[in-house]
Amino acid sequence: MKCYSEKASILSILFMGLGQLYNRQFGKGILFAAVEILFIVYMLPFVSRGLWGLVTLGEIPQRMEAGKILPGDHSIFLMIYGIMSVLLLLVFAAIYVMNYFDARRVGEQRDKGNPVKNIINSIATLYEKGFP
Repeated sequence: MKCYSEKASILSILFMGLGQLYNRQFGKGILFAAVEILFIVYMLPFVSRGLWGLVTLGEIPQRMEAGKILPGDHSIFLMIYGIMSVLLLLVFAAIYVMNYFDARRVGEQRDKGNPVKNIINSIATLYEKGFP
């Protein structure tokens, strides 16, 4: 008996989509990998700044120089960005966990010798049975 499920699980932990690619679900694997790449490239800077703002609520106070008021960090905005960052992290973590369990489940199907669904069949199952 082969151990596709173990290898797929380990690959999915290393990087999203690798377990699906190993299980020959190329569409789903590329989609998961794209989600992780987009999160790293676009959302990680926002999330890191948001978490900094949530923890510190700003470090630069409002001050007056040369008769003009210079604004400092706005703690309400920093808190809002921080809460949004936490929510984004939770959504990303949920997708990451789904990626892991999907790769493991499909690997178990491969261990039993069952055929693997392609992206079209997966979408049809999603439509018929709901999410997840």
